Amino acid sequence: MEFALRSRHGAYPVEVTIDEDNYRFTVRNVDRTGAFFNSPDELVSWIVHNWQKEDFENPGDFEAMLSAIGSYLGRDDLTISG
Repeated sequence: MEFALRSRHGAYPVEVTIDEDNYRFTVRNVDRTGAFFNSPDELVSWIVHNWQKEDFENPGDFEAMLSAIGSYLGRDDLTISG
């Protein structure tokens, strides 16, 4: 599962990868720095605490990403900041 969302804060999109087969749970920020996580839940926690829907050119894309990740993980408790 991969996502690329256009941020209001840079020219490059942010990227989110959840690949349980290869144990890759990553986030890449607009400044091209990244973070690696040990589980999808850690990645989701980081997203919820560090990004808000207003950070993106299309806030609906952020909401859709959280919804898709929540469905994939069988979680309905993902909250949207902002």
